Amino acid sequence: MAIRNLTNWSDPIFRKQSRAVEKFDERLWVLLDDMRETLEKVNGYGCAITINGSDFLAATFCHEIDHLNGILFTDKAVEVI
Repeated sequence: MAIRNLTNWSDPIFRKQSRAVEKFDERLWVLLDDMRETLEKVNGYGCAITINGSDFLAATFCHEIDHLNGILFTDKAVEVI
């Protein structure tokens, strides 16, 4: 496993829509392991993973799904203001 580079919310990569996963292979498992290890190292949260949740966990899931669609939390925060 490896620690991945982190970026900030202003990076254009967050606006890019993700491709659908067509093949769940070893390469994808390595990526997921790297993401988990990276989040643990920085005391972060928010890995997009296929389980049920409520309250804060449900909000986290929605947040990660938004990332897959190129939507940032700040987009929604601005709409409320």
